[in-house]
Amino acid sequence: DLLAAAPSLPHAILHAYSGSADMVKAFTKLPFPVYVSFTARQCVDMVQSEKLRSTFAAVPSSRLLLETDAPDQRPSVLGSSAMAVLMDLELNDPVAVKMAVEVVAESTGKSADVVAAQVYANAIDAFWVENTGI
Repeated sequence: DLLAAAPSLPHAILHAYSGSADMVKAFTKLPFPVYVSFTARQCVDMVQSEKLRSTFAAVPSSRLLLETDAPDQRPSVLGSSAMAVLMDLELNDPVAVKMAVEVVAESTGKSADVVAAQVYANAIDAFWVENTGI
């Protein structure tokens, strides 16, 4: 209700989103773009969570963001090629985004390349930065 009453925001970013798929649907009805961001830890550690999978499905691809939340919240689950790099580090690292991309791709039935390109384009839009290519 507060966001719906907000005076013409350019957009909003829901950092480390842990709400429901129903709430995502409500956010998409607001009069401004709402980006939904998930951390690598959420994606990797909760990959089997039905709630997380249904939330991924509810997020329009044009509004999905992925983040590491580095240096905190390092994923703890093994199994990704990127995890080998993380295991040598004491803190989280941007390489964890690759792990999040892999989980979202598997959960949504899209290729990792498609997910990565969409998240990159969304980040360009959300953070108003120049597109330098991927």
